[in-house]
Amino acid sequence: MVISLSAARLWQPPVCRTAVMLVWAGLAGSVCAEPLSFDDALTLAVRETPALRAESAQIDAARQAAIPAGALPDPKLALGIDNLPIEGPDRFSLGSEPMTMQRIGVMQEFPNDAKRGARVDAARGRVALSEAQTRITRLAVLRETAVAWIARDAVERQLDRIDALDSENRLFDAAVRARIAGGKGSALDAVASRQEAAMIDARRDELTARRQQAIAALKRWVGPRAAAPLKGAAPEWPIARDTLEHALHGHPELAIFDPKGRVLDAEVAEAKADKKPDWALELAYAKRGSQFGDMAMVQVSFELPLFAAHRQDPKIAAKLAERMGLDAEREAVLREHAAMLEADFAEYQRLVSAVKRQRDVLLPLADEKADLALASWRGGKGELVDLVMARRERIDAELTAIALEGARRQMAARLHYAYSDPGPGGGMEMPAESSKDGRTVLYWYDPMVPTQKFDKPGKSPFMDMELVPKYADEGGDASTVSINPGVSQNLGVRLATVTRAPLDSSVTATGIVDFNERDVAIVQARTGGFVERVARLAPNDVIDSGAFIAELLVPEWAALQEEYLALKALGEPALEQAALARMRLGGMPEGLIREVAASGRIRNRIAITAPRGGVIQSLDVRAGMTLMAGQTLARINGIGTVWLDVAVPESQAGAVRVGQSADAVFAAFPGKPVQGRVTALLPALNDAARALRVRVELPNKDGRLRPGLSAQVSLTGSGGESALRVPTEAVIRTGRRALVIVAEAEGRYRPVEVVLGPESGNDTVILSGLDEGQRIVASGQFLIDSEASLQGIVARGSESAASIAPLALHEADAVINEVSDAYVTLSHGPFKTLSMPGMTMEFALARPELAKGLKPGDRVRAGVRETDDGLVVEKLDKTGGAK
Repeated sequence: MVISLSAARLWQPPVCRTAVMLVWAGLAGSVCAEPLSFDDALTLAVRETPALRAESAQIDAARQAAIPAGALPDPKLALGIDNLPIEGPDRFSLGSEPMTMQRIGVMQEFPNDAKRGARVDAARGRVALSEAQTRITRLAVLRETAVAWIARDAVERQLDRIDALDSENRLFDAAVRARIAGGKGSALDAVASRQEAAMIDARRDELTARRQQAIAALKRWVGPRAAAPLKGAAPEWPIARDTLEHALHGHPELAIFDPKGRVLDAEVAEAKADKKPDWALELAYAKRGSQFGDMAMVQVSFELPLFAAHRQDPKIAAKLAERMGLDAEREAVLREHAAMLEADFAEYQRLVSAVKRQRDVLLPLADEKADLALASWRGGKGELVDLVMARRERIDAELTAIALEGARRQMAARLHYAYSDPGPGGGMEMPAESSKDGRTVLYWYDPMVPTQKFDKPGKSPFMDMELVPKYADEGGDASTVSINPGVSQNLGVRLATVTRAPLDSSVTATGIVDFNERDVAIVQARTGGFVERVARLAPNDVIDSGAFIAELLVPEWAALQEEYLALKALGEPALEQAALARMRLGGMPEGLIREVAASGRIRNRIAITAPRGGVIQSLDVRAGMTLMAGQTLARINGIGTVWLDVAVPESQAGAVRVGQSADAVFAAFPGKPVQGRVTALLPALNDAARALRVRVELPNKDGRLRPGLSAQVSLTGSGGESALRVPTEAVIRTGRRALVIVAEAEGRYRPVEVVLGPESGNDTVILSGLDEGQRIVASGQFLIDSEASLQGIVARGSESAASIAPLALHEADAVINEVSDAYVTLSHGPFKTLSMPGMTMEFALARPELAKGLKPGDRVRAGVRETDDGLVVEKLDKTGGAK
């Protein structure tokens, strides 16, 4: 079974641990009742953490302390006795002396306004300082809670996957036993599975300890619910460098310097206010003896800061120095956090790359390796041990992916909670010209070279004669030639009609019987083994299907069967099916596989039987011999059908089609023809006979048709196929094209280019160029064609002929001897594509402009084309000056 890996699977919410796991971990089983989500953990941490409760109390204290900060000092009550005599007869008497008074008074101090304002600012600053400190603590709690929750989530996911290693180790143990049973393993291999089991237990213990540590860390923040099973996943926070750098100055540990600065600024202001005098007001009432009158007192007092240089100024300087130190401290903390941000973001980027590499490259490669190992093992090429190791590597890759993803999320949480305070959550036609008699001239031409047309009169460049005009009204049609009926009769012109009739496609030829090479069975040993016994058979014996040939002992089958039985016991259906496929690929027949599956016992002997009846063409097996995998034991050729190799003459090859019926008459069986059909037209002709080799398949139910017999074969076409036909003698073949002269009304004849098909008797099939019912010239057509050439009439081409690509130019280097607008004499090198040696000769120019700018002695690259009138120069590229 191939375990596919995806990001969704790695990060699905974990289910509650089993009760056994919880008891083993020392946790209460009731925690499964209330799973702990990421948001729940943050909410609990904010609500339950003692440090935040303490910080909240500090804020309340600072706020309460700020209430009286700007108030006046409490008034003072003064009680006393003034001028009490302590000697004489009236000592200690309150009423005998006029100066003795019992006094009661109230005094109120009035600090200056600057001092009172500074004290208010300082109190408010301390409140803000407490709030800033609370934000630091709150973010620290959120950060550490998030990190602890993510750490526990990652380790629990790893524990979920570590159990798969136990299953793989049991599979590995089964593979080792199978190798030993198959003679491929050693006793040392048996120790490997126990070693691996111990290593898995060690990894599980390590992960369990890490899980307990994560629970302990989480418990510090959320309390007893830290042991509850987790649900959901941590959110994905957007981590962008620009955003983090922008938020750096708002880091809580930097933001705290603002309220600290406010407090110090207020203390500086208060120190400066000490240089301003405070004042006080005192009211008093004095009672004297009864014989004396009572008295009242009003008193105002002022502070005199006369020695500021030694008292107030040092205090001011101290506070200012403390304020400057605070700025330097803030700069130091800013640099520290900037460096931490660089390092943390670099680590985050590394983890992002590592996670992406693990998911997009290493995990798919591990999956592919496991799939290939399974396919190789299923295909009988690999070992089960290799498959187990590949599956184990895939699980290790999954564990690594989980660990890397957990580390990435933890780093993302640290960055996120350090810089924000979140909640939980065509051609040219020549112009017509009139002659002196008013007739319209189409063009001028040389009667000796009628295909070359000129747009004005003059001397022919070919012959010492004047060009002849071609009139528009001449013959009514420029593409026909007009011949007097009497002249036609004297010339012996005979006409025929284009007809459409079925083709006679019957072909008679000779054939030789041969084996049907498609009806061959090769008996091979699909795996190495030993021949125990062999049937009494020899080459050319005829045997039936299922006949016994030999019995083999195959030791490798024991290992395959041992693997299958071990995997069947493990209860993994996918691997069990793969083991079945592996046994099939090992050459085990289905009956033997079913017997092993039913009995659970090893069977490593097999009887080799003939898969089909026929003739043993080769038998290469003897008792006691050792067989290699793929070694051929016998070749059996079926004789239910045979092939007839028929040689069809080349001239009749076009009439043969695959699927045609064939009647074969054998000299050995007179009067008993055998019917078959054409199954193939072989690609190569018989070089000696110049004949097409046709393969006919014949039934041979009674086996009387033996290879080597000869037969007379008649191949019959499907019938009903019709085509246009003309007498073969009506076709004019120039070597480059085929022409037919079409007879029209009033003694007019038109040369038409046609595309020829096969010959059928005395007729030739016309594929294109003519229509059924047209009258054509069957005799005397060569004279009419000559007359058409003299008049410059060019045969009308058929659509198929027109679609043929122009012939390529044949090129050679040459030197010009003479040149004119129509001809050029060249001393040329060999035209290799024409197999034409170098020589000096005259060529016609396809266009007069080719000679422009050329003179005798110039070296050129000449290109010529074959035409009905010989070689015509169509290219003259100058390559050098006069030689």
